[in-house]
Amino acid sequence: MTFSNKNHHRRLPGSGIRILHTIVERVCVALLVMMIIVTVYQVFMRSVLNRSASWSEEAALLMMIWFGYLGMALGVRENGHISIEFVFDRLPRRLQIALETIGRILIGVFSFAMLRQGIRLSVISAVQRLPATRLPRSSLYIILILSGFLMLIYILEALVKMIRSMGCSPGEDARG
Repeated sequence: MTFSNKNHHRRLPGSGIRILHTIVERVCVALLVMMIIVTVYQVFMRSVLNRSASWSEEAALLMMIWFGYLGMALGVRENGHISIEFVFDRLPRRLQIALETIGRILIGVFSFAMLRQGIRLSVISAVQRLPATRLPRSSLYIILILSGFLMLIYILEALVKMIRSMGCSPGEDARG
């Protein structure tokens, strides 16, 4: 669903958010490529050389965790959560907006809880080390903080767009 804005001259602080979004996308691509390289290396070492790198499985798992949480934040920005569009599209516009607003607020609450728990877990585990890579154990939980923060930014951006579009007709464009 696209929300619109009659005031094309008034822009959201979108360029900064777009830059942030591009950075997150590129980090996700880099994580995916590195994860593939590490996994291929691990399989090669184990299968061909009959040796196993002690760090590779833990590193690939850490990258997968980071990739998953950053991907979740990107999904929030793209409004890519699961919904039943067949039913949603047949509802009156006001009800669609109300349901979309409630959904985004709930995602915002979840994002805040994730951020808060990420801080708590990072502090608790800061002195511990992962066994193979020797990275701080908090590197597993810092992504909760980052992803929760990104999701809050993206939800706030979406809510601002929705609020600005309230007076517009369905065919107008809010990107301004």
